[in-house]
Amino acid sequence: MIRSIRHKGLKRLYEDDDPRGVISEHADKLRDILARLDASMVPSDMDLIHLTPAVLFCASAFSLLA
Repeated sequence: MIRSIRHKGLKRLYEDDDPRGVISEHADKLRDILARLDASMVPSDMDLIHLTPAVLFCASAFSLLA
C-alpha cells in the first residue's frame, strides 16, 4: 500500500502514468515496483529476488511503504 510519494517524477508516473521526471530507461521497472508496492500490505510482501535491498531502501526513503 502506497501512503504518499514525495518525488514529483515518481508521483507523476504512479498517478498519471507519465514518465517525465524519471530516467526513461527506468520507467518500466519503476512501474513494476510501484504496482507491487501498491498491492503490498506488509513489507515482507516485497520479498522478491529481483528487488534488491537497495531498491527497497529507496522505496522506503520516498515514503512508498506504509
